[in-house]
Amino acid sequence: MKESENIQSSKAHENTVESEPMPVFDVDLSRRWISGIPYEVAFWRSYYSNRSSRKALMSWSEYGKECKLDDFDVKAFVDGLGIEDPLIVDVGCALSYVLGNRIGGRQYKLEYLDPLAPYYNDILDDYSLPYPRITFGMGETLGLHYREGSVSLLHIRNALDHSVRPMTVVWQALICLHIGGVLYLNHKPNEAEHEAYLGFHQYNVDCRDGRLVIWNREERIDVGDELNGYASVKVVGHG
Repeated sequence: MKESENIQSSKAHENTVESEPMPVFDVDLSRRWISGIPYEVAFWRSYYSNRSSRKALMSWSEYGKECKLDDFDVKAFVDGLGIEDPLIVDVGCALSYVLGNRIGGRQYKLEYLDPLAPYYNDILDDYSLPYPRITFGMGETLGLHYREGSVSLLHIRNALDHSVRPMTVVWQALICLHIGGVLYLNHKPNEAEHEAYLGFHQYNVDCRDGRLVIWNREERIDVGDELNGYASVKVVGHG
């Protein structure tokens, strides 16, 4: 089962998310996250180092294809913006290229952002692969990478639950999105539980009674309650 969540900015930024200092990360959470880097890098290098596994990976990749998201009409959304060249960002993208880079047959402005970008770009360079390079950046510091109100669509797939502070990522996304912009999330539920809270798996994303919830052993966050008045939240589950 997977769940898709749309969080849409609904108020003027000057009346909503005030500029704040960058977050101070929990030391223990940060150490646990850092401990997951070697595994994550080894996973992607093992895929890309073998020609047959790389070919299999690219067979389900959406790179070079039309951008399609579950329960969200990307083309209708972009056409309705009235923006000539809207910016779309794939946050925590790794090397899967799961987001199609064409809308209505036209290539659009898509940026790939990941905190492990230097490692991933080394993999692409080592094997002389013609895929887009990744820009370094963390979801928790999106406001350092993009101007307030400059992004139309932020896509995060199976990565919000890998972050050090997921709710900080959501708030940072709202700062970067313009009014009517969308943060689109697509996650397997409760991955940290399944992965025994190892490495990057420190949080769970789940739908409970139609509510988007981020939780672990220490805390439970109802995202709709946190964002009340700032953004609308839609949650859809898929079997």
